Amino acid sequence: MSVRNFQNLKLAKKDSVTIISFIVVIIFFASASYVAFIIDNPTRDHDLLAYYYAGQQTLYGDRENVYLAGTPIGWSVLLALSDNVVDDVFVTAKLFSVFFATGIVLLSFYIVKNIFNKQVALLAQTLIAITPFFHVEAIITHGEILPVFLIFFSFYFITKKKLSKRDVILCGIFLGLASMLRYQAAVVAISCLPFFLIQYKKIHLSKTILFSVFFIIALSPLLIFNFLTFGTLIESDPSLHFLHSNEFENNLALEKTLTERIESTGSVIFFEIDETFIKNYFYNLFVNNPNLIFQSTHNISNMSPIPFIQYVGIPLILGGAIVAFNRHIEKKEILFLAIASFIIMIFLIMNDNTEYFFIAIIIPVLVLGIRSIKEIEQNVLPLLIIPICFFTMMAIIAVPTPPDLFGILLIPPTLTALFILKGIPKIIQFKQLQNKKTINVKIIIIFIISIIIISNLIFSYELQAMLLYGDNFDWKDVFRTNHSYENSSHEIKQVGEMLSKEPSIKNKYIMTSEINFTHYANAKHLAVDFNEGTQDATIMDYVSRQSWSDFEIAVSNIYSIPNDRYNKYSPLPDYLIYVDDHNNIPSLRVLQNPDDPNIPKNFEILYENDKSGIFVYKIKYE
Repeated sequence: MSVRNFQNLKLAKKDSVTIISFIVVIIFFASASYVAFIIDNPTRDHDLLAYYYAGQQTLYGDRENVYLAGTPIGWSVLLALSDNVVDDVFVTAKLFSVFFATGIVLLSFYIVKNIFNKQVALLAQTLIAITPFFHVEAIITHGEILPVFLIFFSFYFITKKKLSKRDVILCGIFLGLASMLRYQAAVVAISCLPFFLIQYKKIHLSKTILFSVFFIIALSPLLIFNFLTFGTLIESDPSLHFLHSNEFENNLALEKTLTERIESTGSVIFFEIDETFIKNYFYNLFVNNPNLIFQSTHNISNMSPIPFIQYVGIPLILGGAIVAFNRHIEKKEILFLAIASFIIMIFLIMNDNTEYFFIAIIIPVLVLGIRSIKEIEQNVLPLLIIPICFFTMMAIIAVPTPPDLFGILLIPPTLTALFILKGIPKIIQFKQLQNKKTINVKIIIIFIISIIIISNLIFSYELQAMLLYGDNFDWKDVFRTNHSYENSSHEIKQVGEMLSKEPSIKNKYIMTSEINFTHYANAKHLAVDFNEGTQDATIMDYVSRQSWSDFEIAVSNIYSIPNDRYNKYSPLPDYLIYVDDHNNIPSLRVLQNPDDPNIPKNFEILYENDKSGIFVYKIKYE
């Protein structure tokens, strides 16, 4: 064999990992596209339509009357603009999800390669590609994927071994653009600041300032829009999440505060630092938010490497973090960490706070990380510093689902991959020295990876069945095809299209809990949950909203189409689409029987389906 042929063979072997990486990307794109455009029926997505119509109203209507709780207007405007090209908002959103999710999978390989090597990068990329909830987000019409893609782009620059001014600038720009779409990106940007300050073991104000300036420049279109429209730089209020959905809260006080904020001109981020806030903060930090990554008891949509086994991700992710410390851990340090964890856990048990057990793990590991900071390689630091800072700030709100944590989606798979490929061989090597037995490391690693891949793919299928079709988890019939929710989705579209033929429907209001009816009817939407007002209110008192509280009216207005922040319209509905639900107030349940004499005489039944619980009434006024 010639020298040249040998070099070519060596090069081909060297690039085989990269080739496999591209195969992973192609498989992900093909499978996501198939599910998104061939299998999935998108007609049940409420949030997408709310964002879309808010964007439409902002571009072409009463933009000052638009209110998006805790969300910048960027995603709404982008949807409205893009839909002019595709002319189908569901297809538009799915194109965003599939293409940019594929971009995330592609970028993850190059980011992790920056930090470690191709082998770790390939495994981390694969783990991201099979993460069940990420796989779901890649095929549905949510708006989390594009900002996460931009965040990943920023990670590509910040994780280079030698960080230039150009890298700092681009990192700031991409995070600024992402922050116009989701506030979580701004949290990631703030989380980058400690890294810039301590890089190369000394204070770097120049790069910190450079990053901050270009972040603000990229974010400036949103800031300028908010100032010109509302007179404030930050219009939508992320703190509303804290006020509206936490473990510990005072509902009456929160309702008053929320109503005042919705109806005010502009909003300011504000948290009242009291006992309730502190309780919520630590609950979110050590219980709620970690559960979205590590366990599946209360929320099946977690980011754990094996999602249906509780807390299995903890040793894998924390093990990877310890490997990343890049130092030999002495026996006395292990003993100290074990004792510290034990003492903290005993304290939690004695105070009946066992759900906070994550404290017993994270605090000792943080101590070890701080002691190891001098040994940690420069481009590894973002992997460790950013998620800690991110979690610390995100604990202010109760995060409902993993997409809110996708800003650090890269971290759990990367640390897991690092532990499997670097940590496990060290553990096995130690065992071999102790027991003087030969253990096949490759077989063990392949077995672990296979278990993770298979379990995640099965879990992805089950999660898709639940989210897309409303099915319950059924491990006995994993690959079933008889999904109950699909028919209901088609029915919503059919009912909406039926109403679209009604005279002057564009100027008519439909009162319903499903915005999708209104979308397909091409009408105006009056948002309800059918549980507002007093329990004994008459049907006419309900549809006129006379029995509702100010808080209930304010919430209804901001989810209506057009968005009615200042209660300018106070419309009476022309149509009522009642959807049966056990949470509905008792006085409305007579609508399930169109012949019931308690139904007002001016209510004309247009459609009824006892099986699905959908009843459509036309309301006539004198």
